[in-house]
This record gives sequence, structure tokens and C-alpha cells, in this order.
Amino acid sequence: KPSETPTLVTTDQPSKSPTVRPRTPPFPSIISSSSPSASLPTMTPTKQEPPSLAPTVRPNPNPTPQPSFSPSTNMPSHNPTNTQFPCLGSQLGPDKKLYANEYICSPDGRYHFGLDREGDLSLWEDGLTKIWSGVTCCTGTNVAFTMQGDGNAVVRSSSGVLWSSKTHGNAGAYLTVENNGVAYILKELSSWSPPKLLWELDYPTKQEPPSLAP
Repeated sequence: KPSETPTLVTTDQPSKSPTVRPRTPPFPSIISSSSPSASLPTMTPTKQEPPSLAPTVRPNPNPTPQPSFSPSTNMPSHNPTNTQFPCLGSQLGPDKKLYANEYICSPDGRYHFGLDREGDLSLWEDGLTKIWSGVTCCTGTNVAFTMQGDGNAVVRSSSGVLWSSKTHGNAGAYLTVENNGVAYILKELSSWSPPKLLWELDYPTKQEPPSLAP
């Protein structure tokens, strides 16, 4: 018997191919939310300040010593314990007196005018040189120099008047010593005019001050 050949049956319907679906990648789901707690933080940029251009001050290991503001050594000493030339200021007012070894001094302390230890009315320079003398030395006791209220300057002792400026009749006059080494007796006339010159110590080496020069 002849072998049986398989019969092929045709069909009008196409063969169904398997449906291939794309695979969804395993990415996490992003869920949007209007809740403030779920919002992302806002990143605010930080402002960087520019570096200071001022120079850096560093301490000096060897600082320059600052001058001290101490009283001038050129001012006269008003210490009454100065046994050489006790200075009582630069002026002697009305009814004031000087006794032995008491003086008034120029503002710079260089000149001293008064009575020395022997009672001589004298002017000294730098405490070393007697540059003028009223020749009142060694005459009696209790010698005193008085700037009288009537404007007359007088040296008296137990023997009487030894010296006088002969400037009486000028109430309120006073004695002063200036830096030029001259003693003057002056009288104030008013606050806006210079004082009136009544007497000045006269000796060969004196210097005339500009304010009192004729």
C-alpha cells in the first residue's frame, strides 16, 4: 500500500503572532503634592562679602616713646624751702613785703630780684651773678623791702629808710621782673591800655622789652 501523504489544510486566517508589550523600567514613581511638607527646600545663594582692603595693623614690638607733658623746667620755683633763692612769684603787689633771702622772679626763672641774705636789695642772674645792687647791705637789722600802697617801693631797717623808688602818689602800683632781666614798677590804667611805667631798674647790660621801650 502506498504511504499516506499528510494533507495540508490552508486557512484564510493569519496566524496570530504573540503580542510583545514594552517593559516598564523600574523607575520610582514621582508623586506631586501640594502639601508644604512635601515641597523641595528653597536654596538661597549665600552672599560672600568682599575682603576688606584696609591694611592690617599689627602691634609694633618696639613702640616709639611718647613725650610726657610735664611742667616746664623753665618756670620759676615757688617752693619756699628753696634756701638759695626762694621765689615768691613774678610780681609784688601793693602792701606786700620781701624779707632777707626772699625774691620775685622772672617768668622763665632766670632772674631774681629781692633781698639777699645780707639784706642787700639786688638782682641776680641764674642764681650765680649779682648784676645790680641797691647798696642796702649790712645796715641795721630787720631789713624789709615793701611795695607800699601809695606806689612807692622802700627798703627799711632798724636804721630807717635805706632805699626808695620815689614813685609815691601811684596807688595800686606793683613791682614785676621780666625775662629781659629788668625790674619795673607799673600801674594799671585800664583793661584796654598798657600799664604806665613808673620805675625801672637801670644797669648797663639790661635789655629793653618791646612793650615798654620808649
